[in-house]
Amino acid sequence: MKKWVKILIFILIILVFLLIGYSLYFYNEYDRLPDRERLETKTSGAYSYFADDEAINAGRAYNIMTYNIGYGFTTSDYSSFEYGGKYTWAPSEELVMGNLCDIADVINKTAPDFILLQNVDIDSTRSYHVNELDLVNEFLKGYYYSHATTSDTPFVMYPLYAPKGECLTSMATYSTGIIVENLRRSLPIRDDLTKYLEPDSAYMVTRIPLANEKSLLIYNVHLTSKDDEVKRSQLKMIFNDMELEYRLGNYIVCGGDFGYNLRMEPPVKDDNTIDIPYFPRDMIPQGFSLGIDSAFPVSVIHDSTRDAKYAYEEDVTPTVTEDGFIVSDNIMINYYNNADWKYEYSNHDPVLMQIYVKE
Repeated sequence: MKKWVKILIFILIILVFLLIGYSLYFYNEYDRLPDRERLETKTSGAYSYFADDEAINAGRAYNIMTYNIGYGFTTSDYSSFEYGGKYTWAPSEELVMGNLCDIADVINKTAPDFILLQNVDIDSTRSYHVNELDLVNEFLKGYYYSHATTSDTPFVMYPLYAPKGECLTSMATYSTGIIVENLRRSLPIRDDLTKYLEPDSAYMVTRIPLANEKSLLIYNVHLTSKDDEVKRSQLKMIFNDMELEYRLGNYIVCGGDFGYNLRMEPPVKDDNTIDIPYFPRDMIPQGFSLGIDSAFPVSVIHDSTRDAKYAYEEDVTPTVTEDGFIVSDNIMINYYNNADWKYEYSNHDPVLMQIYVKE
């Protein structure tokens, strides 16, 4: 009996040292990315043509899409551990690559003038280290683009049966017009131990010059914090930035995954709606509005996000609209639509909008 007790104690000591060692590794590897990081502008699509004078003009309409691609593998039949489901990894590398090709193909067919993508893995264990941005860019033709890192974590040993591993993830913004500046801004995060497990929250600002010497500013956002107070502080920072540019006479479109229910709060709770906070409309600055508030009801019947705990089943799986746009009042919305792609390629579906840039 004493022998087995000694063996057990020895095993426990080893486990304690392993835990301490892993904790030190994780702590030493954690480092927030710098604020106000300037990002390089590149071009997508092999053999695409780019004119030197391509610019966006006021007095014209443009189409814009925001799409959280779900790491490239959260297809309609995928159950995600992150949301209480089964799996942490993609079923296979082949599925990731095939699904990304499909995503790029349908985006090309939609042919938006601007594209905002979120949850694009660059080098992550869960997606077999496929550089999803490079793969998508082989198919998206004729765009100027840039991307900003939103998660760069060391190896996460959880869950033990299929560790999440390392994650290097980004958001990307595309434009058919010339981009003169891209800036990554670090958002406020929790100031406790949970910050080590959450993404390195950030938003991305892309500046596109107009012929009238003003700029179109596109804000690409993805709010991931589970703390509503933190998320409100993040919104406040974004809105302060947007207000400053608006006062300078610039045009503002803010889009992405806001992590809130963007619909108006109903008098009676819908049991088939994912239970997350409603967007704090009282925080929206004067001169700005949520795009969904001006949409025809028939255009936004479909929700942009499904519960990824289970495989998707129409009219059964809980859903919510987290994705959308906020625009300044010098931009008119001609068309606004929650696209119904049946969550075939991601646990999110795109939101599409046509804007008219007022002269």
